[in-house]
Amino acid sequence: MTPTAVVFDHTALAALGTGHSFLAHLVEAAHRDTRRQVLIPVLALARAEQDRPGSTEHFGALPALSFIDLDFPTAGAVGAQAAAAGHAWEVTHAAHAARPAPHWPDGLALFTTTPEVYADLGVKAFPIDPPGSV
Repeated sequence: MTPTAVVFDHTALAALGTGHSFLAHLVEAAHRDTRRQVLIPVLALARAEQDRPGSTEHFGALPALSFIDLDFPTAGAVGAQAAAAGHAWEVTHAAHAARPAPHWPDGLALFTTTPEVYADLGVKAFPIDPPGSV
């Protein structure tokens, strides 16, 4: 099996924090199989903490989650895109994480409750509850 990864944005984290079954399944699958990863941009984590205090501690206790730091080059890219596109930092950090890169040449699926926010950011954003599934 080829390694796989997905990205959760701040809205997906909020849903995971309230027990969203599909997202919990993805986290559990990553826990069972180390070739699967659930990636969390730290700015999405910061927003989750702002929206629901205590979230950081909860998500940090889940060993299947991998956190994407905001290093110097990423900070520049995220800030520039936030300025150019008019999006919040947590949105542009999640988009940056899901974009094609050398280790993920096709990019990654980004799970969110607001896929329309990512429409102009060049990523594959998927609703956590596709139309007709709820």
